[in-house]
Amino acid sequence: MFFQSNLHIEIWDHTGHYGLAYLMQLLAADGYLTLFHQNWGLIHLFRSLVLAATALLVFHSREPRVGVGVSALLLAHFLTYQHVWEHHMTGVCVVAAILMTVPDRTRLRYIAVLSCLLLLALPTPFGLIDVEKDSWVFSPGEQWPRYALYIIVLPKVLPTLALYVIAMHEVFRSGFRTPREAIRNALTRAPARQQS
Repeated sequence: MFFQSNLHIEIWDHTGHYGLAYLMQLLAADGYLTLFHQNWGLIHLFRSLVLAATALLVFHSREPRVGVGVSALLLAHFLTYQHVWEHHMTGVCVVAAILMTVPDRTRLRYIAVLSCLLLLALPTPFGLIDVEKDSWVFSPGEQWPRYALYIIVLPKVLPTLALYVIAMHEVFRSGFRTPREAIRNALTRAPARQQS
């Protein structure tokens, strides 16, 4: 059940989704990209590549601020996960708060992160668009005009994407270690074992 829900790539066509994968599904369906729309293995490949690349870049980065690497990894997950609901945005807000507390931040980056945080914290216009509010309807967006689905999803996807770009910019800005240096750095930063 866990594997089916979390690792099997299947994106439900539901108006409650707020992830990049759902936005990509909308764009593929509206752009008649049938290969992409019908083959969700490409989404799985996309997710795997983004997560692996982010993990490798964070591991090799010379970025000394732990909050930056943690934020980049968490945002990669939230950005690529196939079932991102509105309550997941609280996790993205926490990541934005972590980015705001990272020392040596520029004023522009602080304003950008704060703007993303405010946009993520705002409620979606779901209640305004769903005028019928029938709790028996699984996905009310099926009766909405197509543009309404984008109005719902974009205010959550775009700030999450922007936060990921900001975190990765910080990762890149510090430069990178060689694999040997990265492994040595990881081993020397490990807590020392107590001798008995």
